[in-house]
Amino acid sequence: MGMGAFAVENVRTCLEHGASKVWLICRRKNIAMPRVVSWFINQSINPPSGAMCLEMMKPMYNLIPDDPWSFYAVVANKEKTMATLRQKARFGIGDVYFLAHYYKKVELVVDGIKRLQGKTIIMDSGDRIHADHLVKVLGFRADEKIDNLLKIKEMVGFFVNGDWRRWCFTESPGVDAGKFGGTSLSPGLIQTVEAFSWFLNYPKDALLMLSSMALPKNKPNKDKGLPAYVWENRMSSMVSMILGGGIVPGLAELAAGYGPLNRGKMIEAHPLEAFVDEAAEEWESYCKMLQDPQD
Repeated sequence: MGMGAFAVENVRTCLEHGASKVWLICRRKNIAMPRVVSWFINQSINPPSGAMCLEMMKPMYNLIPDDPWSFYAVVANKEKTMATLRQKARFGIGDVYFLAHYYKKVELVVDGIKRLQGKTIIMDSGDRIHADHLVKVLGFRADEKIDNLLKIKEMVGFFVNGDWRRWCFTESPGVDAGKFGGTSLSPGLIQTVEAFSWFLNYPKDALLMLSSMALPKNKPNKDKGLPAYVWENRMSSMVSMILGGGIVPGLAELAAGYGPLNRGKMIEAHPLEAFVDEAAEEWESYCKMLQDPQD
């Protein structure tokens, strides 16, 4: 159950441990990302556009077959030259998901579960799925105790109640972007850590940032189940852009180096030739694991 990043990863885990078939049950389809697209994003100095990323995904989606442009998460113009991706779950990243579709080892079921009966899953539509195991991978909810512990009435950027000495940051849930500068937490976290360190060392710059009134504010959103310290994706990105946008020149200078730093780390850890060789080797190994012995 579920179709976030961990649900997609569980497809791999189940198949590696001998499952003959996996049903991925969800209320609506989320976009999964091939490895090479994730690699390209993380090694890019200038973030690739949503439209470019969707076009790069198409060869893999042709294996299913499916069209990534048709997913609910995609908001695009008619010409498909511009696209914003908005979904409540992070991308599941990997090639096994697409191979499993090709070899009919996984089936995506867009439906709700009405009830369980023995080893039978009865769907809202009336369809029945016979399965030995049910794995629930439904994401997480933010902990409201954090707001209570820190006495948060509102966040001003990442400052608790606008207090320059108190900082609270957490990764925003889901995806909401028209350009993609990374697919992991660490590149963005560098800026967050260095910004707070800067403000602790240079309090006058913290007061300068707060007095500019540029930082957006965030209060608890009970309808969406979001405490004040949890920002929606687009607003969290806005806070980061303001922090490095020039109000504090020192932070702007640091921000100018994050793109090249991200690219350098990616190329150092996963140079193109080695990455392609490893991806091809993994692809071949999963083809052997998933294909019918008589093929």
